[in-house]
Amino acid sequence: MAFAVLSGLVLSLAAPLISRWLRGAAAWVLALLPLGLTAYFAHLAAGLNQGEIARESVSFVPVLGLSLSFRGDGLGLLFALLVSAVAVPVVVFSGGYLKDDPRRGSFFAYLLAFMAAMLGLVLSDDLIVLYAFWELTSVASYFLIAFGFTEPESRDAAWRALLVTSGGGLCLLAGFLLLGAAGGTLSVSELLTRGDAVREHRLYLPALACIGVGAAAKSAQVPLHFWLPSAMTAPAPASAYLHSATMVKAGVYLLARLSPVLGATAAFRGGALAVGAASAVLGAIFALRETDMKRILAYSTISALGTMVALLGWGTPEAVLAAMVYVVAHAAYKGSLFLVTGSIDHAAGTRDVRELSGLRRAMPLTAVAAAIAGLSMAGVPPLLGFAAKELTLAALLSSPALLAVAVVAGLVNVVLACVTTVGPFLSGTMAPREEGGPREPREVSAGMWGGSLVLALGGVGLGLLSRPLGERLLLPATAAVAGRLPERPHLSPIHGLSLFHEDGSLHVVLVLGLGMLAVGGVLYLLAGRLRVAAARIPRLPGGGMSGLYEAGLAGLFRGAGAHTRVIQDGKLRHYMLATIAVSILAVGGALAAAPGPIVREASGEVRSYEGVLAAVVIAAAVVVAAARPLLLSITAMGVVGYGVALFFALFGAPDLAMTQLATETLTILLLVLVLYRMPPVVPRSSRAVRARDAALALAGGGLMGLLVRMVESEPGASRLTPYFAENSAGRGHGRNVVNVLLVDFRALDTLGEITVLAVAALGLRALIKLSPGARA
Repeated sequence: MAFAVLSGLVLSLAAPLISRWLRGAAAWVLALLPLGLTAYFAHLAAGLNQGEIARESVSFVPVLGLSLSFRGDGLGLLFALLVSAVAVPVVVFSGGYLKDDPRRGSFFAYLLAFMAAMLGLVLSDDLIVLYAFWELTSVASYFLIAFGFTEPESRDAAWRALLVTSGGGLCLLAGFLLLGAAGGTLSVSELLTRGDAVREHRLYLPALACIGVGAAAKSAQVPLHFWLPSAMTAPAPASAYLHSATMVKAGVYLLARLSPVLGATAAFRGGALAVGAASAVLGAIFALRETDMKRILAYSTISALGTMVALLGWGTPEAVLAAMVYVVAHAAYKGSLFLVTGSIDHAAGTRDVRELSGLRRAMPLTAVAAAIAGLSMAGVPPLLGFAAKELTLAALLSSPALLAVAVVAGLVNVVLACVTTVGPFLSGTMAPREEGGPREPREVSAGMWGGSLVLALGGVGLGLLSRPLGERLLLPATAAVAGRLPERPHLSPIHGLSLFHEDGSLHVVLVLGLGMLAVGGVLYLLAGRLRVAAARIPRLPGGGMSGLYEAGLAGLFRGAGAHTRVIQDGKLRHYMLATIAVSILAVGGALAAAPGPIVREASGEVRSYEGVLAAVVIAAAVVVAAARPLLLSITAMGVVGYGVALFFALFGAPDLAMTQLATETLTILLLVLVLYRMPPVVPRSSRAVRARDAALALAGGGLMGLLVRMVESEPGASRLTPYFAENSAGRGHGRNVVNVLLVDFRALDTLGEITVLAVAALGLRALIKLSPGARA
């Protein structure tokens, strides 16, 4: 499985070159990888019924005990198949959609990198590895949303999505660490067996809250939903792949994955049900307000995701099965509708449902794809959307409140399916083209209508094959989440087409489903009035969560500006003052609070000539600070430097002494040449400020002397000296230990110094060459 993840990352690096070399055929070639991965994951899924769970671990950083661990159980393989299978038509569609875009290769790279990150996320068996891929999906989605970076809307939308999902990711990381502390491991498979211990731990509630925030941010759940409609500035294939089929379902996957550990408590059920129900209803209402097809689909996606979260919160095996079926059905029909919307925008130049009509004549094949996807969205048999709706209603029959939420969301789904399919394709004819208005539409390329049609037909095929699909994949996924299977799982596309059960009782679920179709059709005829009514529903003050985000971001920038003006005023003396003062407070405070003596008795005594040399250095340092003539200050500074060099020589470091002497001589000469004509120094600070600076300097110097004294008084021999002495000749192939240190043991450090010197030399040459009158 590791190769499946890494292959996507490798191909993403090569995608720009492949796009440049193969041009129009690049999309078809690049689509071969997700197609092959789909076949590979289908092969792994075939062994689930025999209890075979694929596992793989690749050593990553052995010293730290880190490894890339992957596990392909029913839930992981279901989502892996979803990620890889949907990528095939999306990549093909992208080839036609971005046919004339010079940055098409970059788009392929971002898309394939995102696919690899999603595969790593759903297959990871380690929380830290899962988090790494989780954040990688946020980064890849940022580049995809910002693909049209020349437009301010794209940049703002990408920034918003990144901030919200990454902020949720930080909460998620905190939750993972708390969960690992509560469960005693970061391995997902081991945590799944320790659910009782985790739920009884005092860290359970904080871990649940942090993980819940991360999942809600990723899956655009209320109140963190506002980034998803803004992200519709992304190209249509990115919206189809990220914002309907894969990325937004990462939060749903996470809740399902950790349900055996975090579920079965009032906190988990209450939180998931409240957030899911609110998202399902509010997403549906918000969708009714919109006229842009992509924003309609975005808000309806929020509603669908809310229904899935509510089903996971309800937690029965029947509800979990319904959630799994809904995940697959939604990916098929919503992905197709996003691609259809992209085709319409590409062909007609608009996505406004009020300006679109009669496209079936100009775009017949796209109309077929839209019709099939719309029927699945509305829940018409025998499509998979029908099975998802039936299972959802059946699972929630025992809860009138949740059933009402599902019915409302389902009714709006019917209306929105008609708004995005019947209105643009079947009603009337397209109005004549006006200046600045929609273009004269025509059918898009085969790759584009083919991509949307494949996804739409997938809903038909999966609906007809729902029984074998359920037995091989959906039921194992349900068992991985709920721990057991439903008593009588109904997965046949026609299982409920009788108004009465065998015992003569009314088939309530079927009656509800048929009623939703009928009422939804009537409501579609009143879509204009519904849009007006939905728009009249009062919004939250200040623009709701979107306004709160904007206000918070503006406040953050203002706070950062004020902080910068205070802390980073551009004056070096203030930076040094703050650094030394904080160091004195932090280190000095720790030393003052340390129990017992901080300096042990040390051997050795100060010789008379060492004391005289120290006094000379101190006196010279005082002259440097107090003298006004610059030449006198420079001379005194040289005395300090030469005195330090003598200390190096006295204590057995002749190499340092020579370096110090050479550096001091060069520095003094340069300073004298530059500053000897400067006027005397005029003090610009008050005596109080100078007294403060002197006290601070004395305290800082005294603290450093104390630290050196502490180190010197510590007993014990160095472990580095014998190591370097023993390995210098054998491993470094040199008898001069200092040289071997510089060129072998500290090779990267030396390389960095050489690089700095080389860059400085190049910069100096450039300055000389660019100076007036200079000759090359």
